[in-house]
Amino acid sequence: GGEGSLPSLIGSKVKHAFLFIPGLHVDHTAYASIVAKLSDAGILCIVVNLEPYRVATEYTGCSAEYLTKIMYQVETMLGIQIDNWVLGGHSMGGHCASDL
Repeated sequence: GGEGSLPSLIGSKVKHAFLFIPGLHVDHTAYASIVAKLSDAGILCIVVNLEPYRVATEYTGCSAEYLTKIMYQVETMLGIQIDNWVLGGHSMGGHCASDL
């Protein structure tokens, strides 16, 4: 796990990945310590960057199309296969995730 483990993922199969949508007006980096713990447990974590507005709406990063594109890009850019995607979020980001 941790920061140095990403290169070892390239070309591999990943059992679980967590796509996380931040809460309203919360900087995506605020979740670093939380997702680091999940990463240490073997879960690939991706926190959606909602800059510059920091609001999860269908126009700013919370649409099924946009999130599917992120998942596709993660898999193709890293050359990995992810078995199970989990979608979650904080506050308004959680509401957005539950709507999808």
